[in-house]
This record gives sequence, C-alpha cells and structure tokens, in this order.
Amino acid sequence: MARVQHVLTDFSSGEVTRRLWGRVDTDQYRKGCETLENFVVDPHGGVRRRGGMKYINSVKDSAKATRLIPFIFSREESYVLELGHQYMRFYTDGAQVTSGGSVYEIATPWSDTQVWDLHFAQANDIMYIVHSSFKPRKLSRTGAAAWTLVTPTLTDAVWDANSDGHVDGFPRTVVFFEQRLWFGGRTKDPQTLWASKAAAFETFTIPASPAADDALELVLASNRQEKIEWLSSQRVLIIGTSGGEHRLIPNQYLSSGNLPLASRMSTYGGRHIQPEHMGRFTVYIQGSGRQVRTYEQRAASNIELYDSDDLSWMSEHVTTSGIISMSYQLHPYTILWCVRTDGTLLSMTADPALMDDTNFKTVAWAKHTTDGLVESVVTIPNDTADETWVAVKRTNSSGTIRTIEMIDWDIAVDSSLSYSGSATASVSGLSHLEGKTVSVLADGATHPDVTVSSGSITLTRFASSIVVGLPFTSTLKTVPMESSEDETQQGLRKRWTKIIVRVISTAHPLVNGTRRPTRHPSTGMDKAEPLVTGDLIYRGQGFDDHAQIEIKQDLPLPCEITSVFGDYEVNQG
Repeated sequence: MARVQHVLTDFSSGEVTRRLWGRVDTDQYRKGCETLENFVVDPHGGVRRRGGMKYINSVKDSAKATRLIPFIFSREESYVLELGHQYMRFYTDGAQVTSGGSVYEIATPWSDTQVWDLHFAQANDIMYIVHSSFKPRKLSRTGAAAWTLVTPTLTDAVWDANSDGHVDGFPRTVVFFEQRLWFGGRTKDPQTLWASKAAAFETFTIPASPAADDALELVLASNRQEKIEWLSSQRVLIIGTSGGEHRLIPNQYLSSGNLPLASRMSTYGGRHIQPEHMGRFTVYIQGSGRQVRTYEQRAASNIELYDSDDLSWMSEHVTTSGIISMSYQLHPYTILWCVRTDGTLLSMTADPALMDDTNFKTVAWAKHTTDGLVESVVTIPNDTADETWVAVKRTNSSGTIRTIEMIDWDIAVDSSLSYSGSATASVSGLSHLEGKTVSVLADGATHPDVTVSSGSITLTRFASSIVVGLPFTSTLKTVPMESSEDETQQGLRKRWTKIIVRVISTAHPLVNGTRRPTRHPSTGMDKAEPLVTGDLIYRGQGFDDHAQIEIKQDLPLPCEITSVFGDYEVNQG
C-alpha cells in the first residue's frame, strides 16, 4: 500500500465533461471538477461561492417573461432596461426608477416574445433597436426618468417608407463602426448590409458618384443564402451569418469610394443572439446554440487571419440545452454569464489577458442553480465594480412570480432583502417570498429557517442587521483521483486518510458529508462565529475506486477555497 501527500491547488478547468475522464494525463483533467455548482472559479485557481441574488422588484406582469438589456452612458451612469410586453422599465443605482412615486415606464411596440429577437447599438445617450418585423427605433435619454422611443427618419433607407409588419421585413442587426451606423439583413435581403453616411447616422443616400464618406450598400457573396445574424465592431467589422463569419476591411480602404472588402474567414455560423466583447475577443453563440465561440485576429499569424475557437469544448455538457442570453462581467471577477434554455445560469471564468490564440486552459465553466428559473442576464458597470442582474421566474404560495434581482457578492441567499436599524425580531416586505422557507442571518449569525407568512417573518431573537432569502447550496466535487505522473492509478482502490481544505473567510463547509463543529463554547449564542482563514482538517474516508472529495456549503455564509491537500493511500495489492 502506497501512501503519499497530494495537493489540489488549481480548479481552473471548472466542471469538465466526462469525455475528458479518459485523459487523466492532461492538465485540463487534473484541474477539473466533476461538479462545480454555485461556485465560481477565481482566475488565481481557487473557487469562491457565487454571490447571492438581491431582490430589487417584481416585473410588471409575472405571467410573461421579460428580457434585460444594458444602457451604459458611463461607469457612473448606467441602466438596466426591463423589456416586457409592449413596455420598458428602468433600473439604476440598485433600484427601480420611479417618477412622482410611481414606477416609470414607456410604451414599446414589441411583444413579450419579440423582445428576445431585438438587437441594439448605443452611442452616448442614444440607442438604436431593431427587429425584423418593425421599423428601427431610437431610444434617447435626458434623465433617469426621461426617456423617449421614436421611429427615426432614415433618409433614403430602402425600408424607410414601409410600415411595421411589412412583408419585405426590416434590418435585424445593428452596430456602430467607423463613425457609421450599420444595419444588416432583412427578410427580402438577408445578406445585405447598409451603412450610413459617416458621422450622419440617419442618412442613407447613395449618390450616383459616391464619395468615401457617403452611405453604402453591400451584399455578401457566398455560395448559399446565409442570413446575417449578428454584427460586432472591433478593429474590423465582424459579420456573423447563419453559415460563417466574415470580416470587413475598415474605412481606410475607401479613399476612392470603392465598396469595402468583406471576406469569409470561418464557417461555423451563429445564432441570432447579440454577441459580447471580452477584451479583444468577440464572443458569439454557434448556430446549434450549444457552443460558445470567440472570434478574433490571430496575432501569431504572418497574414491577416481571423478565426474562431470553441470556449465550451472542455465542458460541452454544461451548455447542452442551448444558450439564450449572455453578458460579460469584468470586475470583481472576469466572468461570461450565460442563461440556458432550461433556466440554469452558467458562469465561464475567463481572463482575456491570460488567453492566447491557441490556449484556453484558463476557461472554467460552472453551473448556478436557484429556487426558480433564470430567464435573462445583463451586466452594467458602476463606479467601483460591475453589476450583474438577472430576471428570474419563481413560485410562491400565490403562484408564479417574476423578479428582477442583482448578484451581491456580500450575501449568500437568493431573492434576498436586508434590514439594518434598531434591534427587531420582525421583518416585513417579503410578499415575493410568501409561503417560502427562508434562511436568515441575524447580526452575522445563522438563525433557524423560518416560513414567510403575510409577507413577514418573526425571529427567535432581536437583531439590528438581518438578511433574509432563499437558501442555495454550493458544491465542488473533484474528478476521480490521479496523482501519479508516470503510471495510472485508475482502477485501484484508494482513499484520503486526511483531507485539509485551505480557505479564506469561510464558514465551515461539509466535506464528504462531514462538518466540523461550527460553534465554539466561548462564542455567545447571539454572536456570529468568526469566519475561518486557514486550514480545516477532516479525517476518515474508506477505500473506493475514485477517492473523490465533495465540498458543500449550505449555510447562508461565505466559502472560498484556495486548495485541498492531505494524506492519500493507494491499495496496490
């Protein structure tokens, strides 16, 4: 029987597909997990429990799904827009925008099903929004509660004279590029691009002898009809179609008034989902809906070469049901958030600064579940960090309720509300959690779960700082152990005799079903037990075929793991 000390210092592959379980010799396997749920991978290699979801408000009509999109004027002035059935509402500074004591909203032409097909492009306080069945709209802001949505006159645009619902259709994609407003694809002309006059975004007049700064129309040449699905403004204009990815040479090549050159660079094809920018990478969803891909220039190439990589390759099972929404958060963690069709929220930790053209080992996927279904995600900046917001479909004792919530890294419960003030044993304002069993933190200490009744709860003790919300469990389960560099240990019986979990500011988690005592006799019953930074030691595990370690945090408290190590035995008899 061989006994060794082994250490797991890096979980930067995230939750990996079982198809990698045969590649025990690779770094991706050794840094991967069988399960990573409600944890996010830190770029340094450890994992941290995801932030809880702070309840902001309920949507206008809980019978219909809503989509969230960003409106970002600056880091100090940014908004989340709630798009529902023929209306738009607004959120900023962690709250819903009101006017005169009432929720502020404006009317829109799009139904609750049509909002999912909207694409948009923003320049300062103006956003153009497109849908294939409607004339383009222009959204303008002059104050937090001062918004207008109009149908702009797009001079000499080929569709401008048509009414909403016209059989020819309207552009379905839009982007700003090289001081022009670009529209792409409509029912009649699915492979056509239209660009405004430079610095005149609503002028589409093409003179008989056009100058370099005049409007232009361009039809993509291809061997089959491929609808334009998305547009992305990078160093070049990237054009995603249903069958491939093209790049358009920018305005510096238009000095003679010739049409720009658009060339196909790859043939993966994309879905009609607005792409995200992640550093120098454009991130889009492949046509199947299951692959999350990048598109960027190959810096190492001797020629101008653009190509696409599958970011979900190591974790193909995570995205299997398809992606319907995504957003990119830069701080406090570099995360691409995605929403699956089944309502599961996904995170992909990826720092573009650590990624090169052929190395995506820093990509780490995890699943995030809640008591309900996530339907949309959006990220906006504030002056110190990025805020990620979600639209969630939940149920309470009254039926279906849809809510707008914001991920808060300082809490560990969902759909939560907080109280701070004079000591009290009662918390009200919880009607969105009616009939639900909720977890409670009272002055930083755990409190027995309680059930919301008549929109309120009563605690067993008084507290001046209270957090109430839906519990969730964070789980990390390692892949089957392989510690040998020269020969495999697969198929041999093995066990951990001692497990040491190194943590930062963490409440005691469950390790293979065992939790160390969470309270010390010296800590008063009305006081919070101090969080641990250091090593937590667990003992006693029998032999099995895989020697996996499962760590769970089910308390409404933080959990951050930097490494796992200990004594490990292999039965070679």
